[in-house]
Amino acid sequence: MVWNNNNGSDPATMNHRTPLSVAISKDEGKTWGNIKNIEEDPEGWYCYTALYFLNPQNLILGHCAGNRIQKTGLLVTNLTSLNKEWLVSP
Repeated sequence: MVWNNNNGSDPATMNHRTPLSVAISKDEGKTWGNIKNIEEDPEGWYCYTALYFLNPQNLILGHCAGNRIQKTGLLVTNLTSLNKEWLVSP
């Protein structure tokens, strides 16, 4: 799962689309673990994600990655390669 892991408890990032986090489930989505941040700039604007599985070990994450200060909201697109070993490591 990829989402903005922001519960609003930090006033500096409340209502912001940051951080962008990833987690995995080993029980068909009942629980989630190995939560890791992919992007965490407090002024980041991370949204509109897409995942493409290259093979069982590797996937590509595409997402908008603008910056609120620079007003580049949807103008920046990042592609990030994620490896299963990294995802499952503690």
